[in-house]
Amino acid sequence: MIRMMQDPYKDAAGVLRRAIGWEMSPARWEKVTEILSALESALEKADDEDLRRATVQLKLASPTRITRITGKQDADVKEPPPGPIRERLNRLVHELASHEKDVGE
Repeated sequence: MIRMMQDPYKDAAGVLRRAIGWEMSPARWEKVTEILSALESALEKADDEDLRRATVQLKLASPTRITRITGKQDADVKEPPPGPIRERLNRLVHELASHEKDVGE
């Protein structure tokens, strides 16, 4: 079950911070790229519901923690976020942090 916080901006920021430390196959990082685009779009539109949806999708895209019986997970190759994705993750974390400050003022 995916738990969501009351504040979609804080929830998204938390997932993005964790994503910076993920290690996954290149194919899974491609999927994350699509989700980041949806997240950016939601932020541009200030659409809380779209932001929640994109955050749930990002949570679901997180690395598998359970090893299959065959001993293989995803693909054999796992890597941290590629440079451009890491930059997007960091930028989004900062953007969400500035949104939290704006709301708190």
